[in-house]
Amino acid sequence: MSDDDWTDLHQLNLMSAVRCTRFCLPHMREQKWGRIIMIASGAAFFPNAALIDYAATKAAMVATAKALAGKYGADNVLTNTVIPGLIRTDMWERAAAEIAESNNTDAEAIFARNSTGVPLGCYGTAEEVASGVVFLASSAANYINGTCLTIDGGAGTHV
Repeated sequence: MSDDDWTDLHQLNLMSAVRCTRFCLPHMREQKWGRIIMIASGAAFFPNAALIDYAATKAAMVATAKALAGKYGADNVLTNTVIPGLIRTDMWERAAAEIAESNNTDAEAIFARNSTGVPLGCYGTAEEVASGVVFLASSAANYINGTCLTIDGGAGTHV
């Protein structure tokens, strides 16, 4: 990875969240209510050398959210991070199709093979991740600040 590649991914993954937060934060603080929810990745906790740049940006998001939680919690602006695991997205659909084609199998076989490390035995859905985000944005989460909500079907092994 070149320096430009690292910079581009840093801009995409971390700085987009920073800029959005910077834009919304003054209004949230003024009204004494707000929710900042950053979407990171299991790669933040389980980095893979093949995606080291991606993992680094996602870990930086977790650290940024934790710092914001400590600074702005007194203003009732709660900041948390969602950590999705294997989520069946369009990107994974394309990847599974390509892998299946090169291995003379079908995409469902690829999804099944990749799911063996997930205790629930399958990929999650975008709707399941969205449910976690909705929870963190709701009044049911009024005392949750600075945490990571992992939505991975039990695949993560960190404590």
